[in-house]
Amino acid sequence: MKPLILCLLAAGLAGCSYPQSQVSTVDTRPHLSVAGAPSGSLLMVDNVAVGDASDYAPDKREITLDAGMHHIVVTAGGKVLYDNSIYLGDGASSTVTVPQ
Repeated sequence: MKPLILCLLAAGLAGCSYPQSQVSTVDTRPHLSVAGAPSGSLLMVDNVAVGDASDYAPDKREITLDAGMHHIVVTAGGKVLYDNSIYLGDGASSTVTVPQ
């Protein structure tokens, strides 16, 4: 009888489990893309070179920034193609367009 009780107790404990929870975070930082930038142009954000501006075309990828004011400059061959300051709020997705 004692082994039966121990087996039932072990089976009952085996069915118990800790509650499971899932934690996820959402990135609410704004995203920026650059439309119309020629290949080989340089994207600078807040005086920091980010890379080829054409790599950040809307159909390719976006750059993630902190919320707030940002100075965006696109240059090619020593010529400034775009120079403007923009405000990006939390969760915003914005596209700057380089004039042709």
